[in-house]
This record gives sequence, C-alpha cells and structure tokens, in this order.
Amino acid sequence: MEKIKYCFVVLTYNGFNDFKKLYRSLSNIQEKFAVVLVDSFSSELNRTIGESIAGQLNIDFISVPNRGYGAGNNVGIKFAIDNYNFEYLIIANPDTIIDKIDYNIISNYGENVIIGPQITNFNGKNKNPLYFKKYKLPFSILRQYVRNRSLSLLYIYLALNKIYSIFFRLKYRRRNPIGVYALHGSFMIIGQKALSKLIPLFDERMFLYAEENHVAERAKSLNIPLLLDKNLQVRHKENGSTTTEDVNKDQKHTLQSLRVFFENRY
Repeated sequence: MEKIKYCFVVLTYNGFNDFKKLYRSLSNIQEKFAVVLVDSFSSELNRTIGESIAGQLNIDFISVPNRGYGAGNNVGIKFAIDNYNFEYLIIANPDTIIDKIDYNIISNYGENVIIGPQITNFNGKNKNPLYFKKYKLPFSILRQYVRNRSLSLLYIYLALNKIYSIFFRLKYRRRNPIGVYALHGSFMIIGQKALSKLIPLFDERMFLYAEENHVAERAKSLNIPLLLDKNLQVRHKENGSTTTEDVNKDQKHTLQSLRVFFENRY
C-alpha cells in the first residue's frame, strides 16, 4: 500500500451537505491524504446520495447500520487500516471545517500521540479540550447523576465543570501545546502507533456521548499522551446533523454511555 500522511474517517447521519464543506476545506492540506466516508444508514435515498458524492470526489464510501457513533467510526477505522498505510488517522465530524492543519507541527510529536486542534464554534467559542484534567469533584457528581438521574445533580456538575474549565483556560492561555485529559471528539488526530494500541478505539456499547472520556482513559492506561495544539485550527458547526427527534433522545443516550463509562475498568 502507498504511504500517505493522513486518512480521514468521517461518520455522517443526514450530514452530506456539511461534509461537502469539510471536503472543500481539505484543500488547505498539502500532503497526500485519503477520506473514508461512513454513512450511518439513515435511508436508502441518503445512501444513494452518499455513493454519488463519494464517486464524484473519488473517496471511499461505506454504509453501515445506525448502531451509534462508536460503532460507525470503528468500521471506518478498520477499513482505513486495511486499505491505507497512513501516519495519522483523523476522526472528523462532517460539520467541521479545517482552517489550519500543519504536518510539520503534527509530525514533531511522533505517532504515539493523540492531538487536538483549537476547535471553535461559529460564534468563536473555544470547544477544545473537553477536559483539561479529570476534575475529581465534577466527575464524582456526574457519577451520582448516573445512579439516581437527578437533574439537580446534572446542573451542579455542569456549573462546576464550567468553572473548572474557565480556570484552566485562563491558567494555560499562554501555554502551547497543553497536555490534557480528554479532547473534543469532533476532530482528533491519532498517530498510527497510538491507534494500533487502542484498537478498537471506541466502546460500541456507547451509542452517543462520553466516547471522548473512554478514549482518554484508554490512552492514559497505555501511556499515550493527549495534546492540544492551538496552532492547529478547526471550526465546528455543532449538531449539524442532529434533528429535533435526536435531541429528545439525548438524555437517554447520555445516561447509557456514562453508565458504560463508569462501569469500565481501565
């Protein structure tokens, strides 16, 4: 297999319009790359549209049953490993847009690493990292929320997490790169050596949410650093493929994923 620098795995559900914008932003990349577009099957029509887009762009296309974020990405990752000799695998949401990805920056870290760019939403708010550190008190409250489903505990967790995040964002505002606990899952750059240790990357019992925490714990147990480099820059639309019906399912999926996360022994 020909050696390439990057292989992108993009899982989409009703998100082909967003994906076209992401693909156009790949013109900012000078190095050779491949793209694996995974359709988490939403309808026969969407599969046909996805196949057509992939054919026009000369990229790979896979249609899989909708078994969740982790399961869909795992299929795409396996295809990438089987078909490409890459240095870095990039998990990208279809509603992301690349502003700056610099191979010289990324390659300096080697391939036993997971790297996150500075991710901002379209209002300019920073989204990365998900957690600077594993905040003991908020995570303890989050565990209690999973046990008894008290919304008051969830609100306390969210408030405390925001306070901790603001504190560390101010503390580390002049530092780059930053070693972090968990990176935002919308765009992760994973070195080939790190990926080979982490396969399968995602726990497929998590349908949606908390996957970043799972990856963080696995990486920590295998001495794989997670780094935020603010010189790499990506914008994230957020919920670009989420419908009203999906939003109504958020709490159910969140509770299930968090339950799996806290049950795991890393």
